[in-house]
Amino acid sequence: MIGEWVYYVNESDGSRIYKMRTDGTEKTPLNDEESGYMNVAGDWIYFTNESDGGKIYKIRTDGTERTILGGDKCSYINVADGWIFYANQSDGGKLYKIGIDGTGCTKLSDDENCRNIIFADGRVYYGNWVYFEKTNPPIVEGEPPPPRNLTPYWVWSLHSIRADGTEYLLDSAIFMSSQCW
Repeated sequence: MIGEWVYYVNESDGSRIYKMRTDGTEKTPLNDEESGYMNVAGDWIYFTNESDGGKIYKIRTDGTERTILGGDKCSYINVADGWIFYANQSDGGKLYKIGIDGTGCTKLSDDENCRNIIFADGRVYYGNWVYFEKTNPPIVEGEPPPPRNLTPYWVWSLHSIRADGTEYLLDSAIFMSSQCW
């Protein structure tokens, strides 16, 4: 919400970006593309254009000046401090940043599958996960395979890094089995 306007992705209309007044009136479509992750900062809306492979675009809050900012497939964008922080799906979901003018694209971390990116106090916080499967019982070479289960496991972790790519911290790692759900 900015002032008296709410900006949102209208999934019932092809995931186009809309704005409406806080009282629910003046619902107005702002673009014609299928849009994904979206942030509003100042007079601009930053979003992933799913109709163009998930690339980052920006458009003014009145729907004018639609501009492409990068060529990679992106997700989990967060706009802060003159930068767009995002998971670069063209590079395994690694953490990147690009200037709000489309310049200065920089990889910040080699961690893959970054998600839920948040910027606060000069640091970028994000989570990521690793998925693997374990067979139970184990397979013994040279013996017939026993009846077995594949048990999926997830390792979730919370990370932070300064916006300039320095001072990386791993805050926690959580090990989960899907059998716990």
